[in-house]
Amino acid sequence: MSTTIPEEEFEDGYVLELRRRLHGRSLWLEYDRDRGAIDLGIRLKRTGTNEVGQTRVWFQLKGLHAATLNAAKFNDKGAYADVEIAHLREWYDAPEVVYIAVWVESISEFVALDVRELVENRWGVDVRWEEVGEPGQKSIRVWVPPSCLVDETFLDDLDRHASMRIDTTTWRGQYLGHRLDPLRNELDVVEPSTFSELVDAILEAHEFVLDVELDAAEVLAVDSDVDVHLARTRLLQGRLFGTLRWPFPLSIEYGYTDPAEPREEGQWFTAHGKVSILVMASPGALRTRADLDEARFDQLLGGDTGQTVVFINDTEHGAGPWRTQGLRIAGTPVGLGALSTLVLLTPALHRSFAGKLRWRRPVNRYS
Repeated sequence: MSTTIPEEEFEDGYVLELRRRLHGRSLWLEYDRDRGAIDLGIRLKRTGTNEVGQTRVWFQLKGLHAATLNAAKFNDKGAYADVEIAHLREWYDAPEVVYIAVWVESISEFVALDVRELVENRWGVDVRWEEVGEPGQKSIRVWVPPSCLVDETFLDDLDRHASMRIDTTTWRGQYLGHRLDPLRNELDVVEPSTFSELVDAILEAHEFVLDVELDAAEVLAVDSDVDVHLARTRLLQGRLFGTLRWPFPLSIEYGYTDPAEPREEGQWFTAHGKVSILVMASPGALRTRADLDEARFDQLLGGDTGQTVVFINDTEHGAGPWRTQGLRIAGTPVGLGALSTLVLLTPALHRSFAGKLRWRRPVNRYS
């Protein structure tokens, strides 16, 4: 008597197993008819809650019998799936992540790989689909490495995926995922700990590498009025591998002199390479040059520090006194107006901090 499980029963079995492993983490998404060339998807719940989040992940499932792929062969090369090239391209171009997941009966485990990663690992980021396979070939065998087990680490990592609307405003051809004008909005004063987190995220997005964090108290005035504000001030030294670029908002034209003519986009500044970063999350009384010991500042930073960038949780008017050449400042301080531009032109930052930020008189790009 044959021990081979009929194909439909075999397929039902591994679909139920994937559902079991994802139980409690997501809601299931399925097509009524199998015309989308994708088996099923999930909408993840927010970590630690029963609330449904915005992350959606799709799976194309395959299964391999133990008689087809034993454990030794799997450990040597991984699992394979035969797929149509047209479907592979469709999954690669999909706006949401698609995984090829293969059930390996011989080890009772799934392995799964993001189709985009699978394709680029094999054919490169500049894949030419007309060269995938031989001329006239309709399907192709793809491999998922044995290291790509669908374990707890894999499942916990699924919420790193994100989707973004691309039917909204673009900026120089770049999708932003929102409708706010990047140049003509200003944040309300940000809660100090959130401000510090936001600056850290901006620096990370621009590939900042920290060399040393210095004691801001050594260069800023300390008395009973400013102690609380000084505790929320940081002085960093490091290197920017990505160019940080921000505007001087007070030089930007907000209204229209003539709707048929372009509006002035103002003066812009950049910082790159060796930098010192002064982060003033709660400036309070620390608003003037009188609060700064410039000689000690220069001594502390050393002679080869490059540019200084000041992030200040205040309007550009309030940040004005920190505009000084004596500090080797790269440009005007990054106040709440310039900070708004950095957030609105960086979709990942806008998405991450959207619930924590408030805007003064929001201005849509096209209204």
